[in-house]
This record gives sequence, C-alpha cells and structure tokens, in this order.
Amino acid sequence: MHDIKEIEHTADIGFIVKADTLEELLETCAKIFIENVVDIEKVETKEEKRFTIDFDREFVVIDFLRELLYIFETEEFVWGECKVKIENERVEFILKGEKFFPKKHKIKKDIKAITYHNYYLKKNSVWETQFIFDI
Repeated sequence: MHDIKEIEHTADIGFIVKADTLEELLETCAKIFIENVVDIEKVETKEEKRFTIDFDREFVVIDFLRELLYIFETEEFVWGECKVKIENERVEFILKGEKFFPKKHKIKKDIKAITYHNYYLKKNSVWETQFIFDI
C-alpha cells in the first residue's frame, strides 16, 4: 500500500507519501522524483546501479532524495525501477534504468534541490513523509 498526495507550494512542488514500510516509502519517493523529471515510460531498465547511504532515521528521506538528485545530475542516469533495503545502519538501493539522453528523455521539471521546509517523517500505523522539491 502506498498513498501519494501532491501539495500546493509556491513555485515548488511538494508531496505527502504514505506506505506500509520505510523501504516502500523510499521506493515510492524515488518513483515520484523520476516521474517529475522525465517521462518514465521512455526509460528502459537495461542497466543496474547500486548505491548506499548512511541511515539517519530523522532525515533518511531527504538524504535519499538528495542522493537521487546527485545521481541524476552527475551520472546522468535515469531509472524506471528502484529497490531499497535497509540494514546495518545503511540504506542500499538498486536503480534500474539507463543513461540520460536529452532527445529521448525530455525534462519535465528541473529539480534544483530537496528542501527541509515542512519536511517530516513519522511512523504511526503506516510510514508518512512530506517533502518539497525546489524547482
């Protein structure tokens, strides 16, 4: 189960996301990120890239989204699938996609940053987060 709600924010774009597990929450956030950057239907999952970040429970969503932005900007990689595993104070994630080609992958929105403004992560009956992309 996951639930996504886009929220109004002046000149930026924000989301509230709910999921049963933290891994599913992060996977959904990765999908939201890439769907706002390019047309995901045009992304072929022919390459696999593995990454890890330190697990900081309070800011794991921000850290994760910032790493995705860094991967997109520096490695010029777009993904159609993301799988997340959390263990031993590390977040391991596997992206399946391909190199970004401007003629194939038209930019929908230019995400400049992921902000701390109105950010939260909480766990009640489900995991819930809110984050904002600076565009």
